[in-house]
Parts: sequence; structure tokens; C-alpha cells
Amino acid sequence: MDIRGYIRRQPWQIEFAIVLALAFGWTMPATFRALLASATPARASVALISNAILWEIIQYDVIFLSLLAPFLYVRGWTFSRLGVRPSVWGTFIGAFLALIAYGIFFRLAVLAHHWLPAVHRALIHTRMVGWGYSWTAIILTCAINSFYEEVFVCGYVVSVLSKRRQKTAAPTTELADCKQESVETNVIKAAQPASAHGARLPAAVAISVAIRVSYHLYQGIPGLIAIVPMGLLFGIWFARTRQLWPLIVAHAIFDFVGLAARAG
Repeated sequence: MDIRGYIRRQPWQIEFAIVLALAFGWTMPATFRALLASATPARASVALISNAILWEIIQYDVIFLSLLAPFLYVRGWTFSRLGVRPSVWGTFIGAFLALIAYGIFFRLAVLAHHWLPAVHRALIHTRMVGWGYSWTAIILTCAINSFYEEVFVCGYVVSVLSKRRQKTAAPTTELADCKQESVETNVIKAAQPASAHGARLPAAVAISVAIRVSYHLYQGIPGLIAIVPMGLLFGIWFARTRQLWPLIVAHAIFDFVGLAARAG
């Protein structure tokens, strides 16, 4: 049985479901447990993100990235197609995007202080991070998790949902023409989303943000204030530029600033 050919022939909807299930499905049980625990008084005294949780995130990211990378490669996904093109200029842009994301977060926190007392109390009483993080865990989290999340929740999701499925099959006459592409290549192309559909970009960005929020629900209101604007900023940037490297850098900086100050 030709496993590679079988994988390539699957419709993009099956591919999309597999990627989401593997990339983010493992976060759901922990998210639900954290949401149930968030109603207890311990929320203010126990950090939501501990050093042990950082290592758990690193472990799962490596495992599921190792599973998904070969699958997506067979399906025709490459770093270039996902927008992962490292550059010095892209790194500077990423730093600027991180600054914007932090600026939006602090601005919303100030507005909550003046206009939304309940949200302000949640910001004060929710202990997001603790103390004593190891530098190894911090560096690996910033490098691996930033890459992992942006590749799947932004690069992959927005790319897939902002394009239409190409339904036209390759003519059978091409099989006899040595100058045409091989059947294998045609199968890959048929399995990939094609022509950009501009009307779907806002929906693609919105779904990307919703997925990003779903696995950060354990962070409560403070997490939402940070994640929703960042998700919108990142999604819109990628939808307009198809450059993912600045978002990976911005995400890494965003996490590093929050964790490095608490290193042990």
C-alpha cells in the first residue's frame, strides 16, 4: 500500500482536522482542569505557569512537532510555504511587533483600571507567573513554543482557511505527456488549498485568534487581554504579508520578557 500517496489524496479538510487535533488537542484537558480550579481561592496564591509546566510544554511541543512535520511534508507544506524565512530585517520587525503587543496590553490594563473594576480586580488577583524559572526552560520555551504556536495557529491555519480548495482534477491526457508534471505532483497540488480568496481572510484570522484563545483560557481575564490583541495583530500581519518569522521572534520576546525577570 502506498502510504504517501494515500496521505496526499486526502482532502484538505481531513488534513486540517488532523493538524488541529494533534497540535492543540493535548492542551484541552489541562485547560478545562485549570478553568475549574480557577474558581477556588488558590488562584491568587499559585502561579498559573510554573517551571514544571514550562518543561511539560517543551516536551509536548517536541513530540507533536515530530509527528506533524513528516505528515505536513508529505502533504506539500514547507517552511517557505508557511512563511518561515529568517532574516535580520524580519527579526527587527518582530521586535517592533512585540513592542506593539505589549503596548496594547498595558493600555488595556490601564483602561480596565479606570472603567472596568471587575477586570482590574482579576488582573490584580491572578498570579500568572511565579519565581525560580530555570534559564534552560526559559530559553527552550521561547525558542520551541514560539515556533510551534506561530507555525500552526497562525501560519498554517490562516494559510489554509484563506484559500479555496481547488476542485478541478488533472486531465487524464496529461498522463501520456512526458512534458507534463508527474501524477504524484498533480496529486499533491490537488490536495492543497489553492487560489487566495480575499473574502475569507477576516474569517481565517478570527478562527486563528479563537484557537489561540482556546488553549490559553486557563490564564483567565489577564490572558485574554494579552492574547486576543496579540492574536489579531499577528493574524492580520501574516494575512497581509505571509511572513511568519517576525511573529516567531515577537512571540519569543513576549514570553522572554515575562519569564526572564522571574528566573532563579
